[in-house]
Amino acid sequence: MNDPEDERFEFSTTFESKDELLAAVRRAGISRDLENTISSELDETDDKDSNVIFVSSDGDVVYKAIWAPPSALNGKRGPEIFPGATDDVVIAVYNRDFIDQIVQETEEEDAGLRDELWEQRVGELVDEVASCYHDRPSTWGEFE
Repeated sequence: MNDPEDERFEFSTTFESKDELLAAVRRAGISRDLENTISSELDETDDKDSNVIFVSSDGDVVYKAIWAPPSALNGKRGPEIFPGATDDVVIAVYNRDFIDQIVQETEEEDAGLRDELWEQRVGELVDEVASCYHDRPSTWGEFE
């Protein structure tokens, strides 16, 4: 029996372009609505100063992680989980200093290991966000 975690689609730096990633989404056979949601969430990553860390999906929900200044999280590392603009999007916010630390650790590695280490670290963040999903408020009205 397959573990549902194994069926998660990780969308991050493994693709050379947004078009390549979207082609993989289409091949995965997820719903057209979710495909459109992924495309929309990825549009933000085109910005030069994008704060998006990753966009991932388990085939039902799109997880998008972004960084924010430490003050936005009261110094906590994150993730803080928020509902997206639609019901099928979850936004996770991480402390920029925490993400910068991961980037610095990755850049200190030998050139041949950097991509592998970055993918590993992003995979860990994806797992963390997915595991927090059920604890998140499902609508903006549930926030205090």
